[in-house]
Amino acid sequence: MTVTGPFRTSEGYSISRADNGEVIIRGKGGTKITGGGMVGQALGEYVDNLVAQNDAALGRWRYPMDPQYVVYAYGRDVINVMSERNGSSTTHRREDVEACLEHPQVADSEIVARAYFEVHPERKPWRDAQPGELWDVVSEGKERRYAAIMGASGEGEVVFLLPVNDLRAPKLGLNASVITGGRKVFPQDAS
Repeated sequence: MTVTGPFRTSEGYSISRADNGEVIIRGKGGTKITGGGMVGQALGEYVDNLVAQNDAALGRWRYPMDPQYVVYAYGRDVINVMSERNGSSTTHRREDVEACLEHPQVADSEIVARAYFEVHPERKPWRDAQPGELWDVVSEGKERRYAAIMGASGEGEVVFLLPVNDLRAPKLGLNASVITGGRKVFPQDAS
């Protein structure tokens, strides 16, 4: 049985968790309280919840496969991966991580960066298009102007992108995989 911890409280108690889920609390004078089964699970979930709340308050993401790694985001495309075990950290850019996806040998922080970017995909602004807006959209290698309109589909009313200048161009759904880029041209956002 492997034991992680211990955490020492200000009152002198020591709390640790065994790999079988059992929570071990040692009091002053060596008294031992163990909580296995549902008690151990409940205490473990409580501690995990406290960690998650702390991470949210600090604006960081914790790698679920190895929780010693935390990620701090600097905008959408630059992150810092830090090991809480030894304090080492590495900065990663989305484009660099995506460019070397096929590389077989990568550092642990690179694996964490890949996982972070997978669960925090690049924002696709055209997916937020609203009826009445004009968009320059790149699809199938061509940039065309589209108007966002409300239309009917099998799922009810949805927003579509309808070509403005090239009527032979296809009507596109906001999540169409052929869209590789886009920017709103009207109305312009207030800066």
